[in-house]
Amino acid sequence: MGCGCLILIGILAAVIFGGYNEADTNGWVPHTADVDLSMDPNWLVGENRECVSIHSASPDNGRIKDLFCPLSATDQEKHNLTIKFWGRIVRPFSNQNDPSAGFHQWKCTRTADGFVCKALN
Repeated sequence: MGCGCLILIGILAAVIFGGYNEADTNGWVPHTADVDLSMDPNWLVGENRECVSIHSASPDNGRIKDLFCPLSATDQEKHNLTIKFWGRIVRPFSNQNDPSAGFHQWKCTRTADGFVCKALN
């Protein structure tokens, strides 16, 4: 009886852990992170922007570190902010074999309290 109970607990834990990972991958789990945000200075409250994140190789092993809103803007200001993200903030990072591996897209909204970003990929 004891062994069967342990197996059942192990199966239940695997299902719960897998469910959390799936929810996180689908952007249903919020995270906050301090990132360097490069943005156009005239971003209005309530306005949405498509942004691109860059994830670090080390020492944070793929944690989001920079966010560009938008990536191609020439007149940007850089700010270090705490941002709320809906989606994984630890992802594959750029490396010599695949320089694009560290770029991920977000839809970000400037709110009265700060910024909220939702994963697009």
